[in-house]
Amino acid sequence: MDRMRVSLNKTVGIACLSTLFQIGVLASDVSDKAKAEAKPETLTEPVGPSPKVGIKNPILDLKVIPSESKIESRGFDTPAGMGTPLSFRATAYALQGRTRSGAYVRRGVIAADPRVLPLGSVVQVQAGTWSGVYTVHDTGGKIKGNIIDVWVPTTREARHFGRRSVKVHILRLGSKGRSAK
Repeated sequence: MDRMRVSLNKTVGIACLSTLFQIGVLASDVSDKAKAEAKPETLTEPVGPSPKVGIKNPILDLKVIPSESKIESRGFDTPAGMGTPLSFRATAYALQGRTRSGAYVRRGVIAADPRVLPLGSVVQVQAGTWSGVYTVHDTGGKIKGNIIDVWVPTTREARHFGRRSVKVHILRLGSKGRSAK
């Protein structure tokens, strides 16, 4: 048993010494003399092969040349009333449901003659307490010419609104050819 222990100790000792030499702990003592005698070398080439790595997203060098935009190349007339306030007669309605454009009624919805204010037009109305920005989502059988119908939530408020003169600023005209059914 002692012989086996001695041979095992020798084997483990040799394995530890070889590991230490590989790591360089004991080899550094031995190699210090060799390093002192050796001339310093300069590395001109990389030690290992260089990795072949490419750029995933290369930088693009785009040159933008400003040119005339399409809107500037075509002349167009400013619609009547754009920027200047127009006089309209206004009433109010309190019906529930969907509008001509398909949207549900809510605050900010008005009805207008589509020949004057097409569906989708955005206007600013000056009407006292009811002043604000409105979108034309609805039309009406009795709404002809410069008349708008403002949606309010209750019939009491509609009666209180009555019929009045208002000023309307057209902020954006809707598309004339498109009307949802």
